[in-house]
Amino acid sequence: MMRTSKTILLAALVVGFCTVGKCAMVPIVGGATSVTFNETFLGLGLNVSTIGSASLGGATATFPITGGTLDTDAFVAFIEHDGSGLTLDDAVSFLDLENFLIDTSVPGINGDVTLNASFVANVPLFELGPSLEVLLTATAADVLDATFLGDMGTLVGGEEIGVAVTNPIVPEPSTGLLLIVSLVVATLLRRRAR
Repeated sequence: MMRTSKTILLAALVVGFCTVGKCAMVPIVGGATSVTFNETFLGLGLNVSTIGSASLGGATATFPITGGTLDTDAFVAFIEHDGSGLTLDDAVSFLDLENFLIDTSVPGINGDVTLNASFVANVPLFELGPSLEVLLTATAADVLDATFLGDMGTLVGGEEIGVAVTNPIVPEPSTGLLLIVSLVVATLLRRRAR
């Protein structure tokens, strides 16, 4: 009986701390981020195809959210998009941008860059404007210029190439409470059966 009381007390403490805001890190369990590209991006004349679980419809690419965390105290999110991305090509060079991580503390998007099947680096690719405008970083602009444009044109860091909409799914706080209560009840029932 003493052990059962300790289990109930521990569960009550966990629930109590989480309900008064002490559990600031909430897991992101799914969702999707879409980017609608503007004429600056579409005007580059590159072929665009998807990698992995990404999809492309017209000028909009959608990337499934595979995980991450939301800090409810600081209003900061790290939103992962593993296993999806885009390939940009001009039929000679192939540039893969994938495994995006949105970091709202910066705010920006990092991703893995592969050129002609050789991994280059994980770099800051895009900055996010106040209305989720997707802006090229200086690094991304330099890579695009060097890979595809040469003397044809020049992209610069800060140039807007589209607008993002992200819809991460986080469990409701009541879901965590229900899970904890269910575990406590299951433990009590199992002990009572002995």
